[in-house]
Amino acid sequence: MMSVERHQQILEQILSRKSVRVNELSEILDVGVAKIRHELSQMEKRGLIQRMHRGAIPVEGSEEPPILHRKSKQSEAKKRIGNAAVGLDEDNETIIITSGTTTEAIAPYLTGKNGLTVITNAINVASHLMRYPHISVFVLDGWLRHSEFSIHGHLTDQAIQDLHADKFFHGIFGLDPEFSLT
Repeated sequence: MMSVERHQQILEQILSRKSVRVNELSEILDVGVAKIRHELSQMEKRGLIQRMHRGAIPVEGSEEPPILHRKSKQSEAKKRIGNAAVGLDEDNETIIITSGTTTEAIAPYLTGKNGLTVITNAINVASHLMRYPHISVFVLDGWLRHSEFSIHGHLTDQAIQDLHADKFFHGIFGLDPEFSLT
C-alpha cells in the first residue's frame, strides 16, 4: 500500500472514531507500530492530525462535512463533470464509481448506456441505478460509513483487488505537490 493510501485510511479512522491508538492502527492496516508512528508524524507535520500519547485525534475543525451538507455545493459544476465523465463511457463497459458528491453526479447520466456494469462502494449511487435493470450494479461489501453513504474497510479493499474495470471515477478533496491526490 502506498503512503498516500495509508494516510487516507488513517485519517478516515481518526475522523470516524474521534481518536485512535497506534496499536489499533497497526492491527487495522497490518503494518508495524514503528511505521504507524512515522506515518502519524508525517501527517501531523502536514496539519492533518494531532498526535496524542500513544495515538492521534483529528485537528480541530478538520472534520469533513457529511455528504448531505456537501451535495448542494457547486452542484452545477458537479452536474457538468458528471455529464462529461459519462461521455467517456461506452456501452458494455465496466466502470468503478467511488463515493462522493461529484462522483454521485455521474449516476444520472449513465441511464442511456447499454450493457454497463457499475462497481461502487457508494450506497447512493447504487440506490439511483437500481431503477435501471439494463445496468448491472455490483456493490462492494464492508463497513457502512453513515455520513458518506459509503462502504469502506478491509473487505472493500479485498474485493476491489479481484475486480477489473475499464474506467475508474474517484473524487478527491485536493491536490498536494508532495503527496499527489488527497
